[in-house]
Amino acid sequence: MTMNDSLFFEQRWQVSAFCGKRRTLIQDTEMPDVKGNPAEVVLLSGWPQDLNQLQQQATTGPLPTTVFIVADSKRNNHYHIRWFNRIKQIQRCGHGTLAAAYTLWKHRHSDQTHIVFLPENGENIIASRHPDSSDSDISITLEMPTIAINQIFENSSINNVLNCRIDELYGTVDTTGYYIVVLHTEDELNALQPQPSAIINYTSRAIIAASLIDEKPYQLAFRYFAPQYGINEDQVTGSAARVLSHFYYQKTGRNDFCALQASTNGGLLDITYKEDVTTVSGYANTINWSPPRKTITAETADTQ
Repeated sequence: MTMNDSLFFEQRWQVSAFCGKRRTLIQDTEMPDVKGNPAEVVLLSGWPQDLNQLQQQATTGPLPTTVFIVADSKRNNHYHIRWFNRIKQIQRCGHGTLAAAYTLWKHRHSDQTHIVFLPENGENIIASRHPDSSDSDISITLEMPTIAINQIFENSSINNVLNCRIDELYGTVDTTGYYIVVLHTEDELNALQPQPSAIINYTSRAIIAASLIDEKPYQLAFRYFAPQYGINEDQVTGSAARVLSHFYYQKTGRNDFCALQASTNGGLLDITYKEDVTTVSGYANTINWSPPRKTITAETADTQ
């Protein structure tokens, strides 16, 4: 669909989204309070010609992540999606996608059980509403393409960057993707204090520090660092499941596991590996909604 005048926001919502189990389900475990990751979800009637206008909105927005969605003009319940933080557009954002799905079900009253999100990178994400969900309590599962990783046998340099002893190092083929740094114990993981500037100078990849766990409600603990993308340490990273699922399967041969994100506001994530697809579940709550903060103007705009 092409528009010739101004491109208007249809509406915007502020949402707290959490990829993981509810606090009530993990109350017997020593866990931080679950607060979720906030995101502003903005429904547009089309994309502006100058996408820098989206970045300007995200930079000046009230929340650290802004998610823009545009309904596909040819397919029902398909939405094009872009994620931005205050610094730049980001390639993947699990909690932002979860927030977008929740918003469409909660506030746009979609009657579909599935919503397909179409990011620019072609890594389509299917959000499924659990059959027993009510309008006031929506549980959502995200099906995301798995991101494969391989072991890297030279890790002395990253040892120095993180100032810790690393057991193993894994990485994605994409040099702007991910490293998984394997630490020997959960205590070492919790004690890790990487300097953002050292990571930025070393790599363009996000770093996931992880430790395999025995005899706890979770089988893997991890932390997520991506200062190159404005995230010194993320709180709850749904997109990390896409990499951790393949890593855990390589290490154990198991398809299902529970992972603890050991951040200040972290939580437990149930992750399932199905070769090309990884699933993780979560939920969200509305913080606030508001009318358009600003009109994005463009001579033409398109929903594609």
